[in-house]
Amino acid sequence: MHLLAFSNDDTMVISCSLETPSSVLIYSWQSGEAIISTSIDSPTQEIFCLPKIQVTHKPVVAAGMFGVEDRRMESVDAIGGPTRDGFAVVSLSSVIVFTLRETTFTQSQVPLNQASDDTIEPPLCAITLIADQRNNFFALMGIELEGRRHLFLTGHKDGKVLIWRSDSYIGMLADYRDEITAMSPCFEGIAIGTARGFIHIWDNYLSRSIKTIELHSLPFKLLSFTIISIDFNQRRLLVVTAAGDAVEIQVDQSHTNKVKAKRINAVTKVHRNQRAATILNQIEKTIMVAGDDGVVLSFDMATHELIDVWQVGAKVTALSSLSLEEGGFIVAAGTIDGNLIIRQDWEEIVPRHH
Repeated sequence: MHLLAFSNDDTMVISCSLETPSSVLIYSWQSGEAIISTSIDSPTQEIFCLPKIQVTHKPVVAAGMFGVEDRRMESVDAIGGPTRDGFAVVSLSSVIVFTLRETTFTQSQVPLNQASDDTIEPPLCAITLIADQRNNFFALMGIELEGRRHLFLTGHKDGKVLIWRSDSYIGMLADYRDEITAMSPCFEGIAIGTARGFIHIWDNYLSRSIKTIELHSLPFKLLSFTIISIDFNQRRLLVVTAAGDAVEIQVDQSHTNKVKAKRINAVTKVHRNQRAATILNQIEKTIMVAGDDGVVLSFDMATHELIDVWQVGAKVTALSSLSLEEGGFIVAAGTIDGNLIIRQDWEEIVPRHH
C-alpha cells in the first residue's frame, strides 16, 4: 500500500497498492470494512479527493400529485450536474476520476498519451484544484462563464507540469527541467517541489509563479535536497526530504520574498529514509513523519519537540490524517506489506487490514 487519502465527508479512507494491477480500496475508517474494491491496470502514482465545488440551486419542475406541477430546488454544481463527491487516481498511463453518485461510483479516465507532444516521461505526483473564470486556462475548460471545474496538474520526471480536465489534456504549465517530486495546495496557491530542492509556488489562478524557495539557501545543512512530500498549515510548509530531513518553512506575510525555516527533527543522524508526512491542521497542531524504520514520529508544531513515537512494525509507505469537527483526529498509515493501520487520538481503533 503506497497511497492514502480521506474522503471529503470524513467517513472513508481510500488506498492504492504497489502491485500491478494496482488495487483501489475504499474503507470505512470507523469499522475497517472495505466498501468498494476495484483495480487499475498500470502502476499508480498519486491519489487525492476532489475538492467540493460550491453548489448553486436551480428550479426543477416535476409531475406532482393529481398532475399538478411540483416545483423544487435541486442542488447542482456549477458545471450543471447533480452535486457529487469523488476522488482521482493518477497512474503511469492515465488520470482516472471516480465520482460518487448516490451509493455507487462511476469511473472516467483520460489517457496521458494525449500529452505526448509535450512529454512522454511518467508522472511522479499530481494535484487538483477548482477553476473558474479567473483561472488563466479558463478558455480551455469547456464550461460556461459562471461555471467551475476541477483541473488536474501532473508533475513529470522531465520537469514538465501539465494541466488536464477530467476528459482531455489542456496544456503545459511550466518546464522546470528538474524532476517534479511533490505537489501540494498551500497558503497562496500550489507548491511544486523538485528533486534538486526547489519549491515553486503558483497563485490559485495559475497565472504566474509568485515565489521560489531553495532548500540550498536555508541556514542549516540538510542530508538531502530531494523533496518527497509537502504539506501546509496556514503560512507554514512542511517539507520532507528523501534522507529524512523534516523542515518547516514559514513565509513572511509582509515580505513575500522572505522566508523563515526550522529543521524539525533536529537529530545528528537519521538511520532510515522518510517516506511520508502529514500535518494535523486544526486543534492538534502536530506534524507526523514516517518511513523505512516503521516508526511514525509526532512533533509539536510550536515547540518542535518529539511528543509521540508510534511503532507500526513495517516500512511506512503512506500516511494521511484527518482532524474531526467534533474534536480529536484520525491517522491512517499504509505499509509495504499491505497493512492499513488506523489510529484515533493515539490509539489503534481497528484490526490491521490487508
